[in-house]
Amino acid sequence: MGTNFDVHLYKPGDEIEPGDVNGIVELLKIAFPFWLNLKAPIDHWKWRYFENYHGSIVTVAKKGDRIIGVDHNMHQIVRINGSVYPCTFGSETATHPDFRGMGVWAKMRESNNKYREENKIAFSYSNSENPIVIKSSQRRKRSFFPHQMIEMKRMKDTQHIDSLIKRSGFVFLKLLNRISNLLMLEPKNEVSFVIIEITKFDEDIDKFIGKTESHYNFFIEKNHEYLNWRYCDPRGGKYIIKTAVDDSEILGYVVLELMNSENGLVGNIADLLALPDRNDVAASLLRESCNYLDGLGVNSVDFGVVKGHPYQRISSSFGFIDMSIIQKMVTYGNFEKIKKEYGELEKSSPDKIYFNLGDVFLH
Repeated sequence: MGTNFDVHLYKPGDEIEPGDVNGIVELLKIAFPFWLNLKAPIDHWKWRYFENYHGSIVTVAKKGDRIIGVDHNMHQIVRINGSVYPCTFGSETATHPDFRGMGVWAKMRESNNKYREENKIAFSYSNSENPIVIKSSQRRKRSFFPHQMIEMKRMKDTQHIDSLIKRSGFVFLKLLNRISNLLMLEPKNEVSFVIIEITKFDEDIDKFIGKTESHYNFFIEKNHEYLNWRYCDPRGGKYIIKTAVDDSEILGYVVLELMNSENGLVGNIADLLALPDRNDVAASLLRESCNYLDGLGVNSVDFGVVKGHPYQRISSSFGFIDMSIIQKMVTYGNFEKIKKEYGELEKSSPDKIYFNLGDVFLH
């Protein structure tokens, strides 16, 4: 078949060839079941990667006119201990099965590393549940992020879990969760507030984020424009947004994602954020979310949260189970250029670290 192929990097501002878009999406369908379930996958890809609010770099490997490999990296701005750093988040990478073991991914990685060096990217990181990817990151001596995100799952009917071992494990964890919750008190409301559904974020959310981000030692920068791109464009998926408001002040918000699966409607808590001293608001938003999803007949709901963050305990009180015992999710990356900051993050308590499913585009 031959191992000669070319690698091309599309960066923010470039025009992309229509044939390359089609080839990329077809390759993603082979590698990721998520893309098979999309009604308009090309529109979704353009929204996610080529119209990304912060921009993204898309690296393709081509043999003739055929796309045989693709690597996606999204630009992010991250606040670490009060300072701002440009970084990239590694999203979906795929090599066509016919060309695996031929150095396709290694050549794409080389192109990406050159781009990061030339554009003074402070660090790169990624997230995966795939054991093969996790082992590969260990072989390449990638550092694990000091505070890991874990998957919390709330499920009413366990018959749809795909193996007996996982199903039995989930039932056991659910029993342990009920026992621990007997000793747990839900945060009480300090001040009355209302929860309303919105269809778009306005500039008031920027004031809320400004009050919130200073609490955290790790926080992915966002504003109303980013949030509207992320959650309010129909090409991105089906999202429901609810905000907690006291008079005219925003106290917190939650974003719910709805997706169709072979087992029916499933949900994600894509984004949950409240003022640092208002865990009662986070609890109310999560309760409202569970009631809303239950009303729609959603059986399974996922919530990504930093292990040990107060939101983990709060979600546990609503029946969410820590799935890390059954299936591990790992955040890893190259933090060589920010060794000092990495060391400071290691010393941070979990309540000072914030990122979620929406930030890292986990399906």
